[in-house]
Amino acid sequence: MPLSTTHFNTSERIDQNTPMKFSNKNGIKTTDIAKVNRKKYERKVKKAKLSARSGYLIVYYTKLELDIFEWSKHGFANNNYWISPSADKLPRIDVSQVSREEFIRKYEDPGLPVVITGCTKGWAAETKWNKEELLRNYARHKFKIGEDDKGNPVRMTFKYYMYYLETEGLKDDSPLYIFDSSFGRRGKPKKANSEGKNLNPKSKECLLKDYKVPTYFDDDLFRFTGENRRPPYRWFVIGGERSGTGLIDPKQKDHEAVTWFSCVLPKLLEVHEGKNKSLAEEYGMVEVLQGPGETMFVPGGWHHVVMNLGNVEKSSTDDDGDTEVSETESEEDGVDGECRCYKRNELEKRRYENNTDKTLKREEKAIIED
Repeated sequence: MPLSTTHFNTSERIDQNTPMKFSNKNGIKTTDIAKVNRKKYERKVKKAKLSARSGYLIVYYTKLELDIFEWSKHGFANNNYWISPSADKLPRIDVSQVSREEFIRKYEDPGLPVVITGCTKGWAAETKWNKEELLRNYARHKFKIGEDDKGNPVRMTFKYYMYYLETEGLKDDSPLYIFDSSFGRRGKPKKANSEGKNLNPKSKECLLKDYKVPTYFDDDLFRFTGENRRPPYRWFVIGGERSGTGLIDPKQKDHEAVTWFSCVLPKLLEVHEGKNKSLAEEYGMVEVLQGPGETMFVPGGWHHVVMNLGNVEKSSTDDDGDTEVSETESEEDGVDGECRCYKRNELEKRRYENNTDKTLKREEKAIIED
């Protein structure tokens, strides 16, 4: 069951009201702990942007496709992507009130999504995962922020990424997004600062001690394969507003969450003439406004897309339980996230009835371009 847990300390939340300050002509003071050279930062972020966003994106979302060079040309930062709380009808359960057996019987076995509360209580991440503490310990560590066209990881030094979130990331259509599966491995920063002090006394592996997989999902069959053989199963994730995970679907192309929410979702919510419900209702789409301290359980087989509505930090873990592979995503303290899910068997049924993937793809394209 994939598990992802989100945390952001609200007292340290990065937003437009707490911009970085220039310390001098050559440097930018991110905190008293780490400083960023402006010219070096600009060179690093330019290289990361050119590498992390494919130059060969298929123009399937037509005019709203993201641009490899102009990252803010659509002005998505001015859009309001919040959904009405009344649209979120998914039930909530408290992890301390519902036993593991009951959870499996009511939600995991029948494949029903649910929001779980209380999973993150007592985590060290509640106090450690804030801007100051993360910069103090990991400023010079590199984290993965994407992949190039050949599938190679694109990484950025953490202090540069945190500065990016407070500057260019505020206006980019789809900001760079840390999604790193290697954070549990041992690693050391490149070098100490000019005074000879080690800016990063800890390795990224220490992040593993800051959270705990909830009891519902700690029965992981993948552990029997060994660490060297098992596929990626846990991630450290940080992203700003409008960043997120594109549609999780084997047929999905290289698109980002914000383009889906900007172009595809409005078409799915439309009620066309002669019909009494939208395509979203027809296919059983679930809308969720995920709040602080909540964990989203997504059963195996549900296609889903997630977009952050504010700056978010999370850890994510995939576990293969006794029944099937599923996914959960949780938020602790901070800005709400947004998740929408599709039940896979409904899509597969439609594909079977049309007897070919090409027919369904033409219909999907017609919906988008209508």
